[in-house]
Amino acid sequence: MNTHRSRRFVAANLVFMLAAIFPASAHHQFLRQAFPGARSHAQSVAEVKLVFNGKADAFFSAMQLLDADGSLIAEMTQPKASNQMVLPTPALPPGHYLLKYRALASDGDIVKGDFFFTVDPQNS
Repeated sequence: MNTHRSRRFVAANLVFMLAAIFPASAHHQFLRQAFPGARSHAQSVAEVKLVFNGKADAFFSAMQLLDADGSLIAEMTQPKASNQMVLPTPALPPGHYLLKYRALASDGDIVKGDFFFTVDPQNS
């Protein structure tokens, strides 16, 4: 095998190995939907549900619900890998709420976010 062919062989193998380590399909995990949604007004809320475009890893992914004063209302840690995270809530009185979330994506990235929503029984 001549030197030129040997270099091409090594380069081709290097490209193949890098493609295996960093696949082109790797992407960040993004929040697709939230119930209730960001900046939404809901008549009542029994749970908060987040839907991602990939799986949120168990044990690290978590949510916290805070009231307008910053007091913790409910929190959860993801019990198993899933593209959904669900936080059961107590009966929420009318007011503004902040949901904070953190998800460990299947590609190893940590996705953090937060949004506000309002509970307003008079909302139709």
